[in-house]
Amino acid sequence: MPTAAAAQSDVQRLHAVAPDGTRLAVQVRGPAEAPAIVFVHGIAQSQLAFGRQVSSELAQRYRLVTYDLRGHGESDKPTAEGAYASGRVMSDDLQAVIKAAGVKRPVLVGWSLGGIVVAQYLRDYGEDGIAGVNFVGARVARPDGARPACRARRTCARCSPRIYS
Repeated sequence: MPTAAAAQSDVQRLHAVAPDGTRLAVQVRGPAEAPAIVFVHGIAQSQLAFGRQVSSELAQRYRLVTYDLRGHGESDKPTAEGAYASGRVMSDDLQAVIKAAGVKRPVLVGWSLGGIVVAQYLRDYGEDGIAGVNFVGARVARPDGARPACRARRTCARCSPRIYS
């Protein structure tokens, strides 16, 4: 059985390209056909924030995807104000990462600002392509105009009143 150290050496480094051309640094570990987990870090952090998770035994059982948000770590740092002006930009980035990593129905883990990115992703793309979400130290506010509409009303970040209160 591979060790955590061996899993660390099997890192696939790639770049996802956002719709506006911003290149996002992505790292993928774990078996290609395993269930996927995509980790989204907080503000002023990088994908290195998930170092303990991705270098653990999780990488033997799951496809682990980390990336640097735009303006962070090894990702591009656009200077145009509009590159950071809307949540849709960040959810489009997450979609580009999911596509570039080639994962299907991942669990999304959002830490701090990453939780806001995940909530925005659910609003923009819906939950059909997602197996689940995990908010870690994230305060998620209901986007203006959002209405409960999905089947998982008690657990979905997009519509649960318990999450937004």
